Amino acid sequence: MTILEELYYGNLNPTDIVTMPSKETDHMLVLVDKQKRRLEEAIDDEEQRNALNRYIASSNELSVLTECEAFIKGFSIATKILAEAMR
Repeated sequence: MTILEELYYGNLNPTDIVTMPSKETDHMLVLVDKQKRRLEEAIDDEEQRNALNRYIASSNELSVLTECEAFIKGFSIATKILAEAMR
């Protein structure tokens, strides 16, 4: 199957590609988790804890949207480079 056929049939999904963990991402994941736990432990009020969780969920959604936009722009740039190279 060609790459265009793979794309057409929905077989291409870059988010399904698992990346190997790196020291930097492992370190950041540990740091983020540690800071989240500290915040949760410091908050006694359930309403504030819920507000923190809503903030985290919103922040995660913003990250997903930002990553998607960066992917789209990167793909667009790559397409322009390819078109120019084919001249």
